[in-house]
Amino acid sequence: MLQALASAAAWPPATRRAAEEAVWDALDDNHEDALVRRGADAAVLLDAMLALTVDVRLDPSGGVYTPPVPIRDALAFLRSRIQPADALTLAREAERQFVGVTFDEPDLPQALIDAGYVLVGPHWQDPARFPVPAPEVAPKVDAGIARQRLGPEAMLVADLVAHVRTGGFRVVALSPGDAHRLGPALADALAQSLGADRVTFLDVDRLLVDTLKATPLWSLIPYYEAAPAPDWRIVHAEARAALDAAMVAAVPGHITLLGNPSLLGALSLMDWLGGLYDRARGGRYGLVVLAMPGGVHDGRVRLNERFTLAHTPDMAAVYLEAAGPHDSSRIDRP
Repeated sequence: MLQALASAAAWPPATRRAAEEAVWDALDDNHEDALVRRGADAAVLLDAMLALTVDVRLDPSGGVYTPPVPIRDALAFLRSRIQPADALTLAREAERQFVGVTFDEPDLPQALIDAGYVLVGPHWQDPARFPVPAPEVAPKVDAGIARQRLGPEAMLVADLVAHVRTGGFRVVALSPGDAHRLGPALADALAQSLGADRVTFLDVDRLLVDTLKATPLWSLIPYYEAAPAPDWRIVHAEARAALDAAMVAAVPGHITLLGNPSLLGALSLMDWLGGLYDRARGGRYGLVVLAMPGGVHDGRVRLNERFTLAHTPDMAAVYLEAAGPHDSSRIDRP
């Protein structure tokens, strides 16, 4: 029985159930019958065997293994069970989980590589559970679309302010990596030029998330996200109502900047955006500015390069880029 336990406890750790079965199967019929008559089962037998040997250990999950454990093997076993962390933190967790783990800190990077981890920033992680982010692809922008940078040469603010009376719908495409910063910066520049009371920055993603959080649907969102092709129409009534309510503040003589609008695409609400364009053309909402991550090409405005809206000349689309190393950190303020 001890030999059966030793075989079951070879690396990687066996489950307690597997170890119980291995030890019980090593009994002959007479001993098995005797234990059953006395009310002993496989779990009791395994506990007795573990008390007789100092070689086999239980890990925190109840698995059986035999020390010592090479650091590479311990890290490989934990890879699918542990959160990304720095090398020393992962090694300490392996040390906590398994008796007999030893390591030299300078050798940890190679041990982690051998164990199948990848380094992303300061953290080592399992590429199967946490895929390495793909490098950012610059949005496609047609040659006819004006490009501007932050700084004193940018005329975007002056142009938008000049058209606040006529209103309409404008598009400012942004580099995805900078959109979260450039959208609010543009709104700030417009407010300084036109007056804070005449400029509204509407964080679309935040509005939609807060709206869904306030409904019973919020607890169902993870299940829809996990579906291969989720049907987001289940949230459309609440989402459209919230968006329409937010646009009540968009009035003639006012600029409403729609920032961080990625969820309009993800939740299949691009038709709401298209409808807003149609309604805003006459100026009833003042000047609406869509500040979105993505590009403009082949006759389409492309939110995150995935979700599209027809591009028309009256949108006067501009691609706003981040400041270069020698540019000012502010948008032009006329």
